[in-house]
Amino acid sequence: MGTDDANQSLATSSTPLSRRRLLEGAAAGGLGLYGAGLVDARLLDAALAAVDQRPKRGGRLRVGLVGAGKDESLNPARATSNVIGLVRTFNLYDRLVRYVPDLSRLAPGLAVEWTPNDDFTVWQFKLRPDVVWHDGKAFTADDVVYSLRRAGRPDNADNRSVANVRLDGVRKVNKLTVKVPLKQSDTLFPYLLGAAGASIIAKGATDFTKPVGTGGFMFDSFRPGERSLFSKNPNYWDDNKPYVDELEIISIDDDTARLNALRSGQIDVLGNLPFALAKTVSRSGQFKLIDTPGLTPYLFYMRVDSKPFDDVRVRKAMKLIVDRQAMIDVALSGFGGVANDLVGKGLPFYAKSLPQRKQDIEQARFLLKQAGYDRLQVTLTTSAIGAGLVEAGTLFAEQAKAAGVTVKLKNVPANAFFDSSLQYLKIPFASSYWLVSNLSNFYLGALTTKAPYNETHWRKPSFDKLLREAMSATDEAVAREKWFQVQKLQYEQGGYLVWANVNNTDAAARRVRGITPSRAYPLGMPTGFINAWLA
Repeated sequence: MGTDDANQSLATSSTPLSRRRLLEGAAAGGLGLYGAGLVDARLLDAALAAVDQRPKRGGRLRVGLVGAGKDESLNPARATSNVIGLVRTFNLYDRLVRYVPDLSRLAPGLAVEWTPNDDFTVWQFKLRPDVVWHDGKAFTADDVVYSLRRAGRPDNADNRSVANVRLDGVRKVNKLTVKVPLKQSDTLFPYLLGAAGASIIAKGATDFTKPVGTGGFMFDSFRPGERSLFSKNPNYWDDNKPYVDELEIISIDDDTARLNALRSGQIDVLGNLPFALAKTVSRSGQFKLIDTPGLTPYLFYMRVDSKPFDDVRVRKAMKLIVDRQAMIDVALSGFGGVANDLVGKGLPFYAKSLPQRKQDIEQARFLLKQAGYDRLQVTLTTSAIGAGLVEAGTLFAEQAKAAGVTVKLKNVPANAFFDSSLQYLKIPFASSYWLVSNLSNFYLGALTTKAPYNETHWRKPSFDKLLREAMSATDEAVAREKWFQVQKLQYEQGGYLVWANVNNTDAAARRVRGITPSRAYPLGMPTGFINAWLA
């Protein structure tokens, strides 16, 4: 992720990312049907808010999310490939820094200050005093040193946050100060430390069956693929939060079952609301629709080392087949914006000058014929891992017929899709999505030679070098040009067909308060539910 003022904006935690406001987002209201008469849901919320001026303490907040089966984990290094894992991680653990909902800046987390040296090759973090772990032990610099070094272990599923760190050089300056040397300059390094994979764990921690964190909620119980129960951390450092006594996160794979659970009062918050149901919910005074224009890209990925997608002409043809706006209108019920085969639209250094790719069936047919695939047949693996993805796959198959491409759909259960022991990362052609908060985190996670989630199998040392040059450039003009080159290569040659940036659509009972929509994540993450309360 880049910035117009890269050298200045990250020198301290209080400086904004840019002089401009980068992103804007707010929860959408709308007319609602309540009882026998029409009521403006926003007026109803205002009336309730007038009664509930101050957060109320107590109660259990119950959250329903798409499960991930046996792939669910409380180990922050293994819980980043699915939303339910991220939500649990963000509530159990803290990170050195926090992303604010509109991504305009970083906010203090376990670190209260972060300062680079002159060439951005060494960062020093001043830690928050008087923080205690869930077991009562004091949080110190030793925990941070251990966490960063452990995060970089090759056996960790997600080590991109520290991929540029000279791990053997990370050291404690004193009890509350840590110095982190980098392999190469990185003006935006602290942004990597706000991700779930950079969660801070206690020194010596190896067993995460009963994890100990510093987050707003403490572990009580966990049954993978079913539910987890966390209790309020009474010693949390953030302003006498959280407000609720308990947080229950429940795996509910079926979309209708999740909505019925909310409707019947079995849960208070529903994550990943299907877009087809979002409009219905927005017109019902019974629930609140939490609708935020998001940065989450919906995409199809093609393995560049697998036939027929090892031919760049085939990859480009597939990108020219899709009618992006039709996909959004039909599969997403309009809850999204057109994407351009790149991730990070709206973030600093995003290559917005590249021409918007549009449907061109004749050119697609020409490229396929040139590549020797007059009558191409492919299998598209899809799943209900995200609202509308199955419908999008179905519509894409219809659109592809015009180009002489037969697309066979294979629907995989949502709780098994991201299971790395099964087919994830092995599938030649599949639907997917990413939760994006900055460009660096995505490219390190998906497109470097050793990326932990290299869906497209893009492995080019020259590209790795170019990405590092983009991340380490301290001159804004140089950084902008390098980032443009990185994205232009993906736009022209990459295996990602990014067709939409989808809204985050969640729903909550009207008694739920304090969930601030985020452009990067569903349900106001990554702040966690420390601000949530029940009226």
